[in-house]
Amino acid sequence: MGEDVDFYWRLKQLARQRGLRTSFIREFQVIPSPRRFDRWPIWRTLIWTFPLITFSLRHSRTAWVGWYKEPPR
Repeated sequence: MGEDVDFYWRLKQLARQRGLRTSFIREFQVIPSPRRFDRWPIWRTLIWTFPLITFSLRHSRTAWVGWYKEPPR
């Protein structure tokens, strides 16, 4: 979820810079897979899905070990 929030923030910022706006398409819904979180304790899930924590760690290479081969851009 944190990745989605970060993506939305960046997309909204880019749209504003270009004089555009963002909007939600409510007719489409995505059902995420909880596989990763099924293996984690609840405290870890809550920390890693908190958008401000994800945002603050987005450039850290070590924070994403085990999630991605490359850190998110």
